[in-house]
Amino acid sequence: MPQWVAKLAAELMNAYNSGSSAGHRHLLALTGLLQELQQRQQRRSLLQAILCTETLAGYGFAATLEPEPGNPQCLVAKYNETCPYLPPLPPAPPPGPPQLPPSPAPPTPAAPPQPPPLPAPPQPTPQPCRLCATLVLLPGPAFVGPINITDAEMQAYGEQFATYFNDNVLVGLASPGNLFEIPIDGFKASWVPGTGITPFSRVCGNFTAEGINTLAAVDDLVWSAWFNILYQGEDCPANLAGISSSIQFTSSPQGCFFHTDINKESCFPEFPPSPKPPSPAPPTAPPPPPVLTSQPPPPPPPPPPETPPPSPNPPLPPSPEPPGLPLPPPSPRPPAPLAPMPPSPEPPSPEPQSPLPPSPRPPAGGKQNAPPLPPFPPEAPVERVCVNVGPSTDLTAPPENSRACGDQSTCIDTNIDSSACLYKMQGGQVYLYCPVTFTYPRPGSICALLNIPPPAPPPPRGGGGNGGNLFGSPYICSSDKVGTVVEGPGGVPVPGGINQQPWRPGNTTVYAQWVRWAESDMQPRTVEWSVRSGTKACSVGSRPTSITVNGMPATCAGPRFLDPAGTIAAGCQANDGTIFNECLWSVTVPRPGGVGWNGDVCVQNNVTTTPPPMGGNPSPPSPRPPAPRGNPGTNAPPVPPFNPCVLSGVSSSKTPGGTECVNQANCLDLYYDSAKCQWRIGSDGSLYLYCPVCLRYPRDSAMCPGTSSIEYLCAGDELSTVLPSDGGEPVPGGIAVQSGWAPYTSYCQWVRWRHDDFTQQPIYYSIKDGTGACVRRAGNSVNVTLQGVDAMCTAPRTNALGKPAGCKGNDNVDNECLWRLRVPRPGGPGWEGEVCTSPPPPAVPPPMAPSTPGRQRPPRPPAKPGQRAPKVPPAPPPPPPRRFIPFPFCACKKRNVKNTPYQLIYTSSTPMSPMSGGIPRIKHCFEIDTVPCDPKTSCCGMGIKKIELFARNECRKSVKLALLDDQSLSWSFTQDTFEGATYTTFKFPNLHLSRDEVRNATSLCVVLSDACSRLEDFCYDGRSNACRVTFFSEDESCCPTGLSSLEKQPSGPEVEVDNAPPDAVTVDLGRHRSAFR
Repeated sequence: MPQWVAKLAAELMNAYNSGSSAGHRHLLALTGLLQELQQRQQRRSLLQAILCTETLAGYGFAATLEPEPGNPQCLVAKYNETCPYLPPLPPAPPPGPPQLPPSPAPPTPAAPPQPPPLPAPPQPTPQPCRLCATLVLLPGPAFVGPINITDAEMQAYGEQFATYFNDNVLVGLASPGNLFEIPIDGFKASWVPGTGITPFSRVCGNFTAEGINTLAAVDDLVWSAWFNILYQGEDCPANLAGISSSIQFTSSPQGCFFHTDINKESCFPEFPPSPKPPSPAPPTAPPPPPVLTSQPPPPPPPPPPETPPPSPNPPLPPSPEPPGLPLPPPSPRPPAPLAPMPPSPEPPSPEPQSPLPPSPRPPAGGKQNAPPLPPFPPEAPVERVCVNVGPSTDLTAPPENSRACGDQSTCIDTNIDSSACLYKMQGGQVYLYCPVTFTYPRPGSICALLNIPPPAPPPPRGGGGNGGNLFGSPYICSSDKVGTVVEGPGGVPVPGGINQQPWRPGNTTVYAQWVRWAESDMQPRTVEWSVRSGTKACSVGSRPTSITVNGMPATCAGPRFLDPAGTIAAGCQANDGTIFNECLWSVTVPRPGGVGWNGDVCVQNNVTTTPPPMGGNPSPPSPRPPAPRGNPGTNAPPVPPFNPCVLSGVSSSKTPGGTECVNQANCLDLYYDSAKCQWRIGSDGSLYLYCPVCLRYPRDSAMCPGTSSIEYLCAGDELSTVLPSDGGEPVPGGIAVQSGWAPYTSYCQWVRWRHDDFTQQPIYYSIKDGTGACVRRAGNSVNVTLQGVDAMCTAPRTNALGKPAGCKGNDNVDNECLWRLRVPRPGGPGWEGEVCTSPPPPAVPPPMAPSTPGRQRPPRPPAKPGQRAPKVPPAPPPPPPRRFIPFPFCACKKRNVKNTPYQLIYTSSTPMSPMSGGIPRIKHCFEIDTVPCDPKTSCCGMGIKKIELFARNECRKSVKLALLDDQSLSWSFTQDTFEGATYTTFKFPNLHLSRDEVRNATSLCVVLSDACSRLEDFCYDGRSNACRVTFFSEDESCCPTGLSSLEKQPSGPEVEVDNAPPDAVTVDLGRHRSAFR
């Protein structure tokens, strides 16, 4: 009877888990009673357990549960089964020859005369059967993801099932074994489409023959209790919609237990639930469809025919053969819909009182056929809620002492609409891009911003003022200069504080900012805005204001700062550092369908395999200009397209002062596209890379004084040399004068590098605009940064005649301001952007110079007798073109080791005892040394979140142990693709050390084995006797990267040479993560 008890217990547990009434709660006691009854049973073999005897053969057994009085919601269940006759088996004879029938008079206990004693082969302990049952989730073809189930949940489902089986089915069996083990054997919630990797939970146990017999008798209904646990008593949980499930069985030794898979089809929730529509077949004989008759019932859907169609065959009405008597119904035509083809808007009867459709009419008598059923009314479309739904903080007034943050917290409304999300390819990886809106007032709020008095009129033209009317009314921008934002769908993170514009209530200004998630990332994102409203400070001290908006946490605080002393505010790009009430809002936004999402997922799977174009028109806009100020009544301007090939570093904010150099410094911008570089052979036969470097303006219309055009500019000055074209040779500068240089147009000049040269090159421009002096005093300069490039403006230099050496022929103009920029080679130190330069052509021998008497090679001396002529050494081959690999493979920009506090020094390699099979093991140790740096730089005070090393692909299984100060340390590997190749990164991901916690000479060791036991084989740059290493700050904004020499040195600084990776790279790559512990 155990299988009966298990069936009943499974049903009872299902009812208990899904019910909450008091009548259901007593089922626990009933389940315990059943378990006690089961424990009283003496365990027998499978055939004996059914207790079917000859007397009971053919009898049926039934179990019925009925509700107690007054509790109609309790479980009602019935089970019926007929008992076959299974005679008990005789005891198995011992192995050996067959025994003789027993003698009528049993002899004395003496041994039988001749049959040898029972064979004494050693009776080994029977090998247990290891049985594993696995619950597998199988997303259907229409399922687009993500799977909203965690590893912990899959583990809990397996442990609950194992506990249920152990307590209800396997109780009382002999031990050891005969139980499903807890902790369970395995679990995972990962789903990778197209790879067969799906969520699973696996329980295993070792079972004797008695245990296997017990499990073989278990009904599928009992096994299906696992589905009940998975579904948590619901008909179709939202996180399992479109996902089928299966219980699969494996055993070892193979075949010791066999059971076919138990499958559960996928479900689809119905919103709102509606009654099942009736079957479309008519209630009369199944085949014939409704056909119009000569006497149709009122009102007829279509006009009836004059006479009924002839009946095809009198004896066989359904037959379509010869016509016959008119009494039988007409022969069926090709299948037709239940409703007649021409639909009729009128129902066949008055409006029913019940929402249910009318019952079909009985067949008509005589020559009449049954009328067709009326069409069912279409179900009302269900409106989907594509935004995040949740509560918002109800404020009747700004919180006490909350200042501007409090005023704004009574107003702001933010949300994310999943129907506007897009899948886009970026750097070979698929991302989900979604717009997050930021508006006011919030519905139902008492918005304090609506009570702010209107701003004062703008100052008269030319009367100064910091931005005029913009700062008097509320305005907004994306994040601040410290943060990063995503530049539209398909873009990458760039410095924030951009897209500044007035912020007006209602739908006048719906401000949107894009956020993105990698395909497998389900965690929320933090989205930031800087908002200024009125003249109040953002908060009292550093006290933030926290609220909830549509279920999303939102926090407002004062601005961040660009300097440690807190004197330069990092707000919008137009902020010169002196506006301290641009309040910073941070909102935690969930991914649609991810952690924290509460709403329908309306994302369309629109992913394309073609990445966005790598360039644009010949003169695309600067890669990150802030959007111009909007006019009242306009929406946020579209974010400009992002070109990853363009140099894209940080530019300076507004420079104070009134000289011409200052005016130009606040206007100029740099445009430098590596895709436009060309390889050319110079006159000396060397291979050069020529790149156009362009100036344009305005960089930010809020900083650049209004002007129709700049008076003129030229390339270089009379004391410099410039390149007149790609492939040209240097000529005296001050040429190519352009008058009336208009805004948003480019003025370009060529710069070149020899193929083996990666140093920064100077480039000069002379610019004349206005009547003021370039600088206040002779020798002064104005220094700014344009897209990460150092730029310096000075007064013009003096030529040999003591005149200004500006543009050619302008010896009397003393305010042609001279600009010098030190520009990086694409991929060299200082470059920030992808390198889109085509590879250099194959080496070309230099052209032979004309033979002249004075330059001929002297004749080779004749060889002496008995001696060979000396071999002329071949010319060394040109160095191979440098292959740029952007390690580390992330968007971090601050990669230069200069002014950073750490270096990794190799100290020792110690062989250890080999592993089994003679596999070598070597312990390699480094020291993390602290070095002095300039505390004014942004990365000098960084801690260490993680350390990454560039490793070879074949070494992912070679790491056996990692130690930090002799304490065990976790590690992991990731793989990235770049230009079609796969690269491997070895990481210490969980250091999280502050600057003060890192002491000098901190030991970091790793044990390597197998073919990669030597660092020379493990590190990607090991053949060059070095390892490429990166330290990451806690926010990953600083990632100094350099080469650590593998030669033992007392103090070997990280090498920062041409072989080091570039200063800054922004690259998005496909990523596959694997971890080995």
